[in-house]
Amino acid sequence: MVKEEEKINLRKLQKEEAVKRIKKLTKSFDLSPNILKDFKRNKLSCTIGDYIFNIGFNSKIEEIIKKYENENNELVYYCIIYQRQNRVEMALLSIGSNAEDWEIEREYMVSTRGLLRLNTYIYDLLLPSFKTYYGDITISSIDGALVKVD
Repeated sequence: MVKEEEKINLRKLQKEEAVKRIKKLTKSFDLSPNILKDFKRNKLSCTIGDYIFNIGFNSKIEEIIKKYENENNELVYYCIIYQRQNRVEMALLSIGSNAEDWEIEREYMVSTRGLLRLNTYIYDLLLPSFKTYYGDITISSIDGALVKVD
């Protein structure tokens, strides 16, 4: 019972931290206000190019994200799908389980010349067993959506 209660409390704290990060990203990148509104209603935003959608429309992506969250005790607050060479990858922006790290992680979220480098979980949508890893990506925004920049 205690573990389940701790997990529920952690999720609540992670969601509060995610709201702070989305607000910071919105301010830095002039993101669509719907991203935060949707997140507060438990709808996760994802971009492909400059197109924003909620993952509830794609059960495969939702399944991947839920599995990642459960296995790693993290909370995904945004995802970016992009093509890289001959692969289609999905970067998951998430909040880890160590609350002591959150403030410093948020402080490092400073864009320079409209760009921000973040450490994310990267999932290969075409060959998931081939390449799934943590890695840095550079992001910017187009038309109110976060996008990966080469």
